[in-house]
Amino acid sequence: MTEETKPTITIDGTDHAIEDLDDVQKRTLNHIADLNNKIATASFQLEQLKIAQSAMKNILKASFNTEDTKEEK
Repeated sequence: MTEETKPTITIDGTDHAIEDLDDVQKRTLNHIADLNNKIATASFQLEQLKIAQSAMKNILKASFNTEDTKEEK
């Protein structure tokens, strides 16, 4: 029979079996996981916003070039 390894979490260099955590510790661990996901999502969205902002700046710059070309005619 093979021995199954229990999922663990390492805190300050010490491994703790997830199933041995109390309810508060498990809930706190879930909060940390959720916050990590939210941070990753926010980082992704920030990247999208920065790209969109750059595109809008380019559109604004281009609009002035178009106006300059119109004035020259």
